[in-house]
Amino acid sequence: MEQKAIVELYQVPQPHDISNSVIGEKATDITKKNYRKLYHKIEKGLVIYTLDKQEYHNNVYSQSLRSVSPQALIGPIDGMFYLQLNDNAKDKEFIIIRSNEYQILSAIKTTIDDFKKNLANIGRPLTYQIHDSHHTSILSSDSGNIQFRGLVNLLVLILLTYTIRALFESLDKHDFMLFSEVRAFVDSGILSDPANYQTFAAFIMLSTFAILSFWIEILASYKIFRPLIYILIVFNLIALLVYPIFISYSVQSVPLAASVLVISSSALLLKLISFHHVMHDNRKLLRRLSAEGPIDPKVNKSGLPNDVYELALQYPNNLRFFHFVRFFLAPTCCYQLVYPSTDRIRPIFLLRRFLEIFLCTFIIVYLSIQHIKPIAIESVTPLRERNDIRIILQTLHMAVPAAYLWLSGFYLFFHSYMNFWGELTYFADRRFYHDWWNAGDLSEYWRKWNFPIHSFLIRHVYFPLRRRKVNKALAMLATFLISAVAHEYLMIGIIRSVNFIAFTIMIVNVPIMIIQQKLKHIVNPNLNNVVFWLGYLIIGQPFGIIFCYYQFNQ
Repeated sequence: MEQKAIVELYQVPQPHDISNSVIGEKATDITKKNYRKLYHKIEKGLVIYTLDKQEYHNNVYSQSLRSVSPQALIGPIDGMFYLQLNDNAKDKEFIIIRSNEYQILSAIKTTIDDFKKNLANIGRPLTYQIHDSHHTSILSSDSGNIQFRGLVNLLVLILLTYTIRALFESLDKHDFMLFSEVRAFVDSGILSDPANYQTFAAFIMLSTFAILSFWIEILASYKIFRPLIYILIVFNLIALLVYPIFISYSVQSVPLAASVLVISSSALLLKLISFHHVMHDNRKLLRRLSAEGPIDPKVNKSGLPNDVYELALQYPNNLRFFHFVRFFLAPTCCYQLVYPSTDRIRPIFLLRRFLEIFLCTFIIVYLSIQHIKPIAIESVTPLRERNDIRIILQTLHMAVPAAYLWLSGFYLFFHSYMNFWGELTYFADRRFYHDWWNAGDLSEYWRKWNFPIHSFLIRHVYFPLRRRKVNKALAMLATFLISAVAHEYLMIGIIRSVNFIAFTIMIVNVPIMIIQQKLKHIVNPNLNNVVFWLGYLIIGQPFGIIFCYYQFNQ
């Protein structure tokens, strides 16, 4: 049977005189379990209620309230009420909690009342002091951390406005050239030109060099005369280096086909160098361990991770063909006996990357035909006449479409394309780039821009030189020299001209990085970032495009 409770309100007119409590208005009857609900409905007070109305006459309330220290319970609110269920510790604690809540509410009410009293004086000239302390202008260097989000939004809108204007200006001046250029490309007979199919066949034949490298490593496992193995490796790599240049010159490949062949062969060259270097290191490790005594697979003295060490001891059985094929297709230039792997291929992820590849390719083709080619054509005459002012104007005109082209190419290759192949080959390490756009100097940029190539150069060029006691500066110079030669090699294969532009752009980084290192405590990294964008993307690359087009069409 549900027990009923009779609720009465008892008001304490004087905080410390509980004995003089005056009975307030009687409240309605409620069930015991719902007393909290009723309590919240009563404004500005606590409720004393009892299961037996006669308990009031026995002074139960006075005793209970005294036992929980009324001084702690009663606040400065006019007309405080109390709730008492039974004379036990739990109910006393409940009283204390509720009293504290009402004291807080009273303080808030007092604050609001004071605010209302002062509201009439707000804004009076004598009371409202405008200049009350020392302040700096917000754009001053010592003003603190200032956010420029609104200005960034404005700059983005300005860039978008300029881009939209350039789009409509190009359409008004040249019409929509993409379809006409594609039609002209088809009508030109390039697709039926045997040279292009020869270039494609040469691309397919690149796998021959990879197979030869694997075969040479198998020969090396039979302990054949070591210098002979080195000769075979060097011959195979030199042949791979010469092969795409020979094809490009002999069949007169169009730049697109030549770029695919030359870039693919360069990537394969790096992969094969890494493959031979790792297997050479594997044989060297086994010779060193054998010289120290019997090899115990359970004792790892090499400093290698245990899984790599176990595989290294299995040489030549660790020459696994399917692992080599996976490396051949994976988006990395560094060979390893073990790679971090995913557990499955995600079809939706592949579809997204494929759509990105398609969209970025369309953007690149559109920019090249609609914007970059017309500017490059207009630049031929100023270059021929050595008109410096017009060359500068054409370079600045080329800057925005070239920047869009470069960023689209970056996203296409380093994100969409490499993630696509990473997913297909279960390759889990997707660090193809870092936040190079925030680089505070050139050395940071080159570390973050192209992680696969940077990793190869560090692992197979820089560290070997350092192990041979070459000082840091010379090792860095040699690394950039190789990188500069490689960039010039790519341009020779694509446009079939030696102009040293790519070489100069790369090698000039070395003195700039040395200067930046000397001034790193003086020059703000953000200024270096601005200089990088200005020198590389606004001036360097647009002028390079103009000059290469000029040389290719001489």
